[in-house]
Amino acid sequence: MIKKIVLAYHNLSYQKKMWIGKCLFPVKLLIKSINELCFDVYRFSGDPNIAYITSIDPDPSFIEYFYPGAVLEKTGRIYAWSLRRFARRFDRTIICMPRYLGFFFNDGIITVPWVRQVLDLNIPVTETKNYKNRKNRLSAYEFEISKDPAVLKFFYEKMYLPYVSTRHDNPLIQDFSKFDYFLRKNGELLLVKKNGQPVGGAFCKIVGDTYHGTNTGLIDDRFLREDAMSAIYYFEILRAKERNARYLDFGESRPFLFDGILKHKKRWSARVAPNAENNYIYYLKNLVREDLIILEDHQFKAISFSENDPSSSKYATAGVGIKVISPMS
Repeated sequence: MIKKIVLAYHNLSYQKKMWIGKCLFPVKLLIKSINELCFDVYRFSGDPNIAYITSIDPDPSFIEYFYPGAVLEKTGRIYAWSLRRFARRFDRTIICMPRYLGFFFNDGIITVPWVRQVLDLNIPVTETKNYKNRKNRLSAYEFEISKDPAVLKFFYEKMYLPYVSTRHDNPLIQDFSKFDYFLRKNGELLLVKKNGQPVGGAFCKIVGDTYHGTNTGLIDDRFLREDAMSAIYYFEILRAKERNARYLDFGESRPFLFDGILKHKKRWSARVAPNAENNYIYYLKNLVREDLIILEDHQFKAISFSENDPSSSKYATAGVGIKVISPMS
């Protein structure tokens, strides 16, 4: 019986799922609030002095930035009112928590799982570093806009799913019905072609004065080496200008200034911006990394270990300030 209900729900359209979600919102909110107060505790295999504590699913890719190859072992569960006392047991601690709990943790570093990168479309695309470095290779591509559900299905199955599944350890895969729902509202598919053949694309939508490139995909990884992803970003800029948008939202990046994805978007002159959809933060105790983007006084700042950091200009162009601290042993 339960399997039949789950299957029936899975086959519903995204619009009907939204309607059911609205009806059940009070119940979902109550369950969510209770779950947010329950934290799973993980130890790092081989190092009992480090703890990873979270009220949602673990985020191994975030941990990789600090401890490459780390293996987590779940050891128990605690509740929100015990967090501070429990964290004192360990030399180093990573806690993923709802934003509102951050008020009680002012003795460490606060960062976020993701940041967004937004481009002011008043900046001429020809002045961006990526365009100057890649304009010859970009000329090999062209794009078209589609609102055809069949083309969207092709993009979803042949580009989006394979690309997301192979490039992320724990991918958050969007259901096709969500794409289909927004395609019928304010969404459109930007399809990139080379030699007349589709090689990649992005599902995009415009909200207010901002054009959003929400989900991307490639038909084959070899086109990544041929700058197809750069072509997708380039054509998103052109399309956003066609739609008279003021900003282009390139989507989410990890909060590390020298992370490859964040650096690539920065070369299009995109600047770091808050991610309004993310309600969680990270509290780090005795743990830091140079280039980590943190939240301090409601502003983004990137950590530097030197007051005379030669790369400080990169901080400003990314849209973040500088926080100089001493490296931890």
